[in-house]
Amino acid sequence: MAGFSATLDKVIAGVARPHRALQLCARAAPVQAAAAHRRRRPAGARDEAPILALAIEKLGEAGYLYIGMDHFAKPGDELAVAQAKKKLHRNFQGYSTKPDCDMLAFGISAIAGRRAYVANVKTLDEYYAKLDAGTLPVMRGVELDADDLIRRDVIQKLMCNFELDFAALGAQYGIAFADISRRICRRSPASGRRAGRAH
Repeated sequence: MAGFSATLDKVIAGVARPHRALQLCARAAPVQAAAAHRRRRPAGARDEAPILALAIEKLGEAGYLYIGMDHFAKPGDELAVAQAKKKLHRNFQGYSTKPDCDMLAFGISAIAGRRAYVANVKTLDEYYAKLDAGTLPVMRGVELDADDLIRRDVIQKLMCNFELDFAALGAQYGIAFADISRRICRRSPASGRRAGRAH
């Protein structure tokens, strides 16, 4: 913790001080890999919550706003402006000022998505073999149903705005928020996992 604190002080005070936005501890990993990592984490492993709390405190004092996750930005940055207007979005690449759109995947491990999420194979050999066979180089995917879309929207709003407008959500989907809450937490009785259609 002391080393991280000292590094933050150097970044804030030094010539490398970001003028607009910065990201801490950047890493991208599939949800399954992250869950497996948590299960494997040994007793006594570092808890990242105090590190984030320290970053929020120090960077806040230096004039940065906490955007969410591991992102910080100056008040005039487009991310901070979009968040203030409740127009901030998030996709696979991180926070964005652009709304959701169709995302195409090219190359190994790439992920495509909007109404479905599709992940490509992870090695070049598999990738080229599937292309040579005339098939898409897809490893797995899931088609989003109506409940998945509601769930994704709620998660997006929490990650981008830190709040939910229950009345607005109910009006948007034409159902009472109690029903939205029930549908968000829906589980598959067979597996205990969230229901969905895997392909």
